[in-house]
Amino acid sequence: MLEDTNEYVEDPKNQIAVNYKTNKVLRAKLKITLSYSPGKNPESPLFKFVQLNIDCGKQSCWTENTVYNFEEMSFEHSQTPNVVSTFIYPLRQMLYAAPIQVSLTY
Repeated sequence: MLEDTNEYVEDPKNQIAVNYKTNKVLRAKLKITLSYSPGKNPESPLFKFVQLNIDCGKQSCWTENTVYNFEEMSFEHSQTPNVVSTFIYPLRQMLYAAPIQVSLTY
């Protein structure tokens, strides 16, 4: 769901969409919860050098951070899941609604 905000966002090329009624920047919160399921061939629930990539299409939206690096990520005895939160900003000249793709490598 889109929300409008008064928070400052660096936009030197004036590309981020705004609410035409309030002239506030539009954005949507993206929250990614990372969990681990061992499956048939379980691995250790401790992963090293984990990288999370977010791709939302350069023609549709912008995000402040697209790459998240974790030296270590453990799911052992963890009651609280690992969560990554960021904001997605639609662009004024959005050509199409592109899907947001998230990939995780370790």
